[in-house]
Amino acid sequence: MTATYTDAWAEGEANCVSDGDQFITVELQHPGFVDEADQPIPLRYVLDVMDRSFAIEGGAAFDAGETVLFAAAGFECEHPTMAEGRPPVARLRLDDVTGDLVVYLDKAKAFRADLKVVIRGYRSDYPDAPSYGPIELVLTDITKDSTGVEGTATIVDFGDRKVPSRVYTLEDYPGLVP
Repeated sequence: MTATYTDAWAEGEANCVSDGDQFITVELQHPGFVDEADQPIPLRYVLDVMDRSFAIEGGAAFDAGETVLFAAAGFECEHPTMAEGRPPVARLRLDDVTGDLVVYLDKAKAFRADLKVVIRGYRSDYPDAPSYGPIELVLTDITKDSTGVEGTATIVDFGDRKVPSRVYTLEDYPGLVP
């Protein structure tokens, strides 16, 4: 019997020591998302019932190294489909009961640019850096209804990704054997 991604994830979650809760966040970036001063802003959401503050990693496009507020929202993302010769894709749905997201998306229609989605995971016992991610995706085929927005999330440069993406050096990891 072969284990699926879901089985492996469930096993990892069951075997990991967890002294805190895990929070998944979504950040939406688009040149059409601007504030009152016409400056680009990201839209940030956390999968929770209350707003939460987390630190953004260095090198991020917005607010690098700063602690920022993520608005509470409901969202879900399917496990990505895998097919030979094609990048993984998944359906992402964001609840928008208040209608704020649709207002920004309507403004974004004036720009010919991709809607970037950045997914990060944080732990409640260490909100100073993501414990997972950031994973950058592009959201396409966007549809909206009375309760939310849905689209297809894809890793754009999947074939160009360096794996592993972290470079392990003796300076950073002195326990490595040369």
